[in-house]
Amino acid sequence: MWRQRNLSLKGKVTVINSLAASLLVYPCTTLDTPENIIKETDKIFCDFLWNGKVNKIARNTVIKQIEQGGLKMTDMTSKIKSLKITWIKRAINNPTSSWKLIIDDMVGIPFEYLVRCTGVHQNLLDKLPKFYRNILNDLNTIRNNKSDVISEILHETIWLNKNITVDQKTIFWRRWFHNGIRYIGDLLDSVGNFLSQDELNNKYQINCTFMDHLRVRQAIPGSWRQTLEFKKINYTEYINANRPLYIYNNDNTESPRSSAFDLLITKSKILYWKFVNIRVSNLPPTCLSRWEKQYTIDHRIWPLIFGAPFKVCRETRLQSFQYRIIHRILPCNVWLYIRKIVNSNECSYKYCTNYSLDDISHYLVTCPPVGRFWESFVTWWNGLDYSKLYPLVEENIILGFPIANNEDIVLNYSLILAKYYIYCSKKYQKPINFLEFLAILKDKLSVEEKICSQQYGQEHFVTIWGYIFSEL
Repeated sequence: MWRQRNLSLKGKVTVINSLAASLLVYPCTTLDTPENIIKETDKIFCDFLWNGKVNKIARNTVIKQIEQGGLKMTDMTSKIKSLKITWIKRAINNPTSSWKLIIDDMVGIPFEYLVRCTGVHQNLLDKLPKFYRNILNDLNTIRNNKSDVISEILHETIWLNKNITVDQKTIFWRRWFHNGIRYIGDLLDSVGNFLSQDELNNKYQINCTFMDHLRVRQAIPGSWRQTLEFKKINYTEYINANRPLYIYNNDNTESPRSSAFDLLITKSKILYWKFVNIRVSNLPPTCLSRWEKQYTIDHRIWPLIFGAPFKVCRETRLQSFQYRIIHRILPCNVWLYIRKIVNSNECSYKYCTNYSLDDISHYLVTCPPVGRFWESFVTWWNGLDYSKLYPLVEENIILGFPIANNEDIVLNYSLILAKYYIYCSKKYQKPINFLEFLAILKDKLSVEEKICSQQYGQEHFVTIWGYIFSEL
């Protein structure tokens, strides 16, 4: 049914996210889902997006956020992983739940403790059902940094911690564990000093030898011990705190710990984007390198370029049109000729007297009838009470301007609508007339005025569009 609707790219993504993916969320997050089923689902999504043809933009790009060059299409693998991890919150917040107690009995260690461990032995993992084993493996893919803040070090597990090893192996001393020694903070006294051998024996009723005491202390990373020795702690706050489960955001290589968040109070949406970022490895879209060969572009403004059409346009068709331009998949003859859809890569617009290669630049800017249109556009814009366009260069016509104020919103919208008008005129072999474009612009703004009046109030429309609307 939806294939017959001739939806835009953004419209198709909305259907995928809100209708298709939502139907699969519950069964996939309560049952173990085979990987081949997930891959088949992702393939169905892509086939729908591209009408069963070859992907014109890499799937790993389409699933990214808007500012990264994506359309936020659901990645089922990341979606399922992020939602399954919410079972960890349920286990910690409801430690007496019957399903959790069954798992505890299987492993011999409370599940809420096991999820905090970063070096669980394989023989323990094998005792878990595959569903929960996958949850732990998924958790460890995003929990990939070592604590360096004292409040986090105190809550690090002693046992089955990949950072705390003896003879390069994680340790688990069952008697110590069952007597209450589970976290690094449990080895400290009320002022933050390590408990002596005798103090450990008296407090936890264990038979701790000198060598056991030494091995445990030496197994803790030196940087952690140094932090604990030189920084004071509030032990009362430690023992009364709700024990966090930190995930470290190291997507930004310049600041590997720029964002640490507690899994127990984190929404699955944040986890979803972390899984997506790991999946796509932060590789930029392929269009960036091609544009940067053609124009001198500061790489820092790409998020603004990608985000602009979704901020200034309400229509998904205009959003998707500019998205196609940025990703260089606008169906001009050069692009169609490479794919053997047309027989010539030259401009086929009947009003064009210059039979040049019909690439994106020619199609939208340098084609003679189009060039005259942009001359009229600049003359019209410079006659308004806005910043003057001297000149309007090809790069800005195609990619737009970074948005800093309301004037930039108006300009970017006008440019996108103008390009779409040019595209439709060429597609249907109609003459390009600037006055006709202004009439279309006025009609679009009339619709925008009605929508704004109902949703935000008339003042919102006047603030952004009032001046240009009055001049049309």
